[in-house]
Amino acid sequence: MKFSVERIVGGTSEQRSESLERLRAIFESQDIEGLAEIEVEKTPEFLECIAAANEVTAEILGKYGIQKSSVDEKNIHMVKHEVWPEHLSGTAAFFQFVHQCIIIPDDVPRLKLVVFLIHEMFHFKSYSAGQLLSNGELEDYRIGLAVSTRDNEYKQITALNEAITESLTYEAMQTDTFKNFLAPELAETKKNMEQRGDAEDDDGK
Repeated sequence: MKFSVERIVGGTSEQRSESLERLRAIFESQDIEGLAEIEVEKTPEFLECIAAANEVTAEILGKYGIQKSSVDEKNIHMVKHEVWPEHLSGTAAFFQFVHQCIIIPDDVPRLKLVVFLIHEMFHFKSYSAGQLLSNGELEDYRIGLAVSTRDNEYKQITALNEAITESLTYEAMQTDTFKNFLAPELAETKKNMEQRGDAEDDDGK
């Protein structure tokens, strides 16, 4: 996958050029401070999941006339679940704009792992732009349809952007590539649903 950040807004022309080149260097090197201490080495199975997620996302985007590309495995990092930030406890994975990577904990089951990778890859492969804040920090400005305010206090159109991303993810899950790659997990899920079809949660659902 080529570096695809379209532009930087805010600051001076020189600051924008410097920030874009710095972001490009991070994208290519993935030299991220502190990551080595918490990252888990990629297993062959994890690499297979990355390849499958790349294949199905490229397939879906190709249907809509978007150039096929693959997120390099070096831009996807699995970290120790015990160091997963508490404020992200409800988040299974995320795309990090300023570090140009996807981060996911190491305790995610294979089926969910592929689904989460697909979702975050769609974010990664979306249109993106950065912004320089008044304090000189670089943050995301646009990822897909989601737009941050110029003070970076609020993100707008996020719900719609997530809905479209999840719709694309669902579409990817209907492909033969996805179903064949995860056939054992899907069969087990179907079996569990059939055996526990009358199960209820605490709310009676």
